[in-house]
Amino acid sequence: MPEDNTESLDGNATNPAPFEEFVRQQFELLNKRIDRLDADLREEMKGRFVQLSRQIREPDQKVDIFIRKQLYIKDDIREPRETRLPKN
Repeated sequence: MPEDNTESLDGNATNPAPFEEFVRQQFELLNKRIDRLDADLREEMKGRFVQLSRQIREPDQKVDIFIRKQLYIKDDIREPRETRLPKN
């Protein structure tokens, strides 16, 4: 009968069932693990960002030097050209 199925249940509904407590503990563990992984990932991303910024800085400096050299060459070419061309 249906009453037989409910006889084993505790009459106090505020006490969590063992399964509910187990699930709550598992969620707490998962949250702690996710927080730890999130912190680790943030630290790893910071490290990678610093590494990439260092790697980018060197080629960026080389490009700046190349552009300056090109401007100097352009100026060097312009000077003799101006002296050869007649002025109006």
